[in-house]
Amino acid sequence: MTQDTTDRPTWSLRLRKQFDEWGVLVVVALVMLGLLGAWVAYGTHVAPGTETETVVDSTWSEQGSVSHAATITQPNPVFAEGQTLSDQPVYFTQLAPELDGTFEYTYDASETGSLDVVTEATLRMRSVNDDGNSYWSVTESLGGDSVEGLSPGEVATTTATVEIESLLAELQAIESDLGTSVGSTEADIVFDTQVAGEVNGERVTRTHQQTLTLNPGSGTYDVSTGEAISETYESTSSLRTEATDGPLRSYGSVALILVAATGLVGFAAARYWGVIPLSPAERATLVRHRERRDFDDWISTGTVPAEARTGAAIQLDSLEDLVDVAIDTNERVIEDTETGDFCVVDNGRHYIYSSDWLIDDPDLDRLSMSGTGTEQSGGETATTTGELRPDSTETDGGTHVDSGAETDGGTETEAGQTGSSDTGDDRTNDESGSVDPGD
Repeated sequence: MTQDTTDRPTWSLRLRKQFDEWGVLVVVALVMLGLLGAWVAYGTHVAPGTETETVVDSTWSEQGSVSHAATITQPNPVFAEGQTLSDQPVYFTQLAPELDGTFEYTYDASETGSLDVVTEATLRMRSVNDDGNSYWSVTESLGGDSVEGLSPGEVATTTATVEIESLLAELQAIESDLGTSVGSTEADIVFDTQVAGEVNGERVTRTHQQTLTLNPGSGTYDVSTGEAISETYESTSSLRTEATDGPLRSYGSVALILVAATGLVGFAAARYWGVIPLSPAERATLVRHRERRDFDDWISTGTVPAEARTGAAIQLDSLEDLVDVAIDTNERVIEDTETGDFCVVDNGRHYIYSSDWLIDDPDLDRLSMSGTGTEQSGGETATTTGELRPDSTETDGGTHVDSGAETDGGTETEAGQTGSSDTGDDRTNDESGSVDPGD
């Protein structure tokens, strides 16, 4: 075996071997991949189906808010007489004895609208506890306003006026009539609004309540307002449209089909042209690399000169057998970098293993997995026990028989046992026997 063949990378050989052994599964996987791509492509491009989308047909919104103001009626060094103070945190009772509370309502529509707005103002006097529950309550009407056919963007306004000193007097009269003062006394201007009409071609009806709370004190009073009205309404409908998919589903399905088709064609072509199955030499290379990796600790690389290859040449069936011989003889296994053979030299004989012998071995496929079996080499078959081959070699003392068969002079085993010669001491005992390097 040449150095180039011995040292060639084996990852591609292993990959081809896996493809060769699992070819059916590879084909099945590619077919399933193609079917998956075809199914996704059908649902995306041929029959995408429909999806329901909610569409906003029209919108409208309404807004309502309260405000307050008081007019200065008495001359003073701070405010001008007749000046109107709006949304002040505190009003002076003597300077501005009347409070005007105002409620404004408006709406917007995406199309058309016509609303009737009716607002009633009520003065509510009551006494409440800390939780806001009433001990008593008295209401008085403050009038109201109504607007018919209010269009989008128009404003309906209602104003109610409360005289603060009269309010204080009324509260005191109620408490006097009750004979006691309990809880916290407060007064509210309440605006109750009813809205009815048609907006964007649809009939609408709404009710709202806004409150101005008055807190009269000694010489001053303050006002607090509630949260403003701000509501938005939508008119929707369901629209069925053709389902759309993103680029991953649209183009990914086609890519799956192309990959599967390319893989199947490529795999079939590779099988047809014999690219995937391993040749005997390549299978032998896999065996060599596996064995070389398994027994790397016992192997050294170098060159075995011709003069070292003297005496009996014993050919072993596997690298494992040769390593056993090296262990028994306390020698190293030499990987000859020139020939690619593995060799152990010991006392006039040398043991050889070459993966080239594997090429014509009928059990090569099994060897590539297990590393056992029988190999052929230039003579008779040698088993995995390392039994000497029946090739004979002429020596100065007689004939050397590798197989350990009997000769005319007797039999000598590796353990030193010999038989007596039939012809006397002038006959040379032949060496024979079996070598079991694996023991």
